[in-house]
Amino acid sequence: MRRDFLETLDLGDGARLSKEAVEAIMAEHGKVKQALEAQIGALTSERDGWKSRAETAESVVQKLPEGFDPDEYVRAQAAGRARFTARMDGGDGTRMSREQIMAIRDRKLRRAAIAQNLDLFEKEN
Repeated sequence: MRRDFLETLDLGDGARLSKEAVEAIMAEHGKVKQALEAQIGALTSERDGWKSRAETAESVVQKLPEGFDPDEYVRAQAAGRARFTARMDGGDGTRMSREQIMAIRDRKLRRAAIAQNLDLFEKEN
């Protein structure tokens, strides 16, 4: 909003807005404009965050091999965890080697395996 527009605005019969009225209108306009600019800034920041997340997701998807099936991956991972848990419970009587334990990618599972097989990881004196 322009101050000169309000000052020259003809209200009819030559009446014009007083300087106090123009000041009040401009002050209110400034408040509204400032609130809207803050809202635009917040929305722009949120948009940029989502854009960054989308770009990251796109780069991850591009690295996946052709024909990758996420559902199959999740099923295989669950089956592997089940086999690991059964083996750790000693159900089949076999033990994991130190190399097999260190090859476990899931940190929680690797720590559990180490805890169950501490003798493999104790320092020799």
